[in-house]
Amino acid sequence: MPDTLLLNKLRVLLVDDDSFIRRVNRQIITNLQIQQLFQAEDGLNAMPILKNNEVDILITDIQMPKMNGIELIKQIRTGNAMCRRHLKVIVVTNFSNTEVLNSCIQLNVNGFLVKPITPAGMEKKIKLAMQEQTSLASVEEYLKVNTDLKSLEQVGTEKSSKVNVSISKRHKDNTSKNEEGKLVSLINLKSGMQLLEDIYFTNGSKLVSSGMVLSENLINRIKELREVTANRSVRVN
Repeated sequence: MPDTLLLNKLRVLLVDDDSFIRRVNRQIITNLQIQQLFQAEDGLNAMPILKNNEVDILITDIQMPKMNGIELIKQIRTGNAMCRRHLKVIVVTNFSNTEVLNSCIQLNVNGFLVKPITPAGMEKKIKLAMQEQTSLASVEEYLKVNTDLKSLEQVGTEKSSKVNVSISKRHKDNTSKNEEGKLVSLINLKSGMQLLEDIYFTNGSKLVSSGMVLSENLINRIKELREVTANRSVRVN
């Protein structure tokens, strides 16, 4: 979809349990001339809105009671939300937990909106998300995604405290095994390339595994997360 995307034609669902943040984001969205805006205070309250209304894009927070943002996305991707499985999804985040980010990537989200949110940032992310092709996995794959925030936060904390191996050494070791590939910076990745080494977060968690064939959706998420990745380049075929 070109930059001439008519934002006022979009139907947006905003989900956040913080009434103040929801009010601020509502004002930003309204100032973008988006006229059809639905709101919910958590994932559970968002479900009937998705069922009973045509929505083009979901903008959701993660930490919410009753049903968190990851579980809401999982319900959409598995077809349990009674709306289009390929609904565009933007996640509001501060990049604080890499395990949560990993679950979002596995659920094929269409963008990360970093706090604090600005009008320009909101407009850019909405336009990019609407342009992006959402290549869905099988329902079975989405059912495997961990959406329990307590366990995800615990795993993230344990990994952060146990990172003693140099990320640069891992990168060097992987590279030495795959000298037949070419070294490409993360910003120059292209759809169809196959990774010959892993991409890591700075805390040691794995973002993408070697052998993965890159899609537009995955490349866009890697680029968005560059500030929290250990790799600056990667070997590919």
